[in-house]
Amino acid sequence: MMKAVLSNADHPEYGVAAIPLPVPRNQYDHCVALLEALEIGDASEADCRLDSLDSAWPVLNQLVCTKVNLDELDYLAKRLDSFDVGESSQFQVMAEKLNLTSMKELINLTFCCQQATPFSCPKSSLSISPSGKAAQLILMKGCPARGLPAWMVLAASSLPVPLSPSSRTVASVSAMVFTSP
Repeated sequence: MMKAVLSNADHPEYGVAAIPLPVPRNQYDHCVALLEALEIGDASEADCRLDSLDSAWPVLNQLVCTKVNLDELDYLAKRLDSFDVGESSQFQVMAEKLNLTSMKELINLTFCCQQATPFSCPKSSLSISPSGKAAQLILMKGCPARGLPAWMVLAASSLPVPLSPSSRTVASVSAMVFTSP
């Protein structure tokens, strides 16, 4: 579980809201009310300034003092919350190695973590493995070391939002009668 302190970058005088991540279902309405009071939390915009983040993943600290989309941050927290210790280590190491800085890149990386294998490397500066040993990754059909695959880059771009939902209703359906010979 993480804790994010969010504010409105355009109106710091509004104060801050501390939000648990992932947002528990029973606290969702309360969290939305806190954000509405700050005039932030729009589902389609990165309008929340992340003032601080208390998490087990140091690489996420690079998001502090940036504007984030709360829904994306909550989704990332849900993905990371589902990780076992090995996947958490893989995420941390790969995010640092690939120098990932955007929310969408970090979210996309969560899908690659199952395709990388950690191994010990005593002279590495990336010492985050649960046993206290330094960790590196051997990529096994995972994310390339020079950046994200083309499909991940394309997935990071937003799709257009439809103007309005449409539905069709069938005026009548004729009954079919089956007879046996």
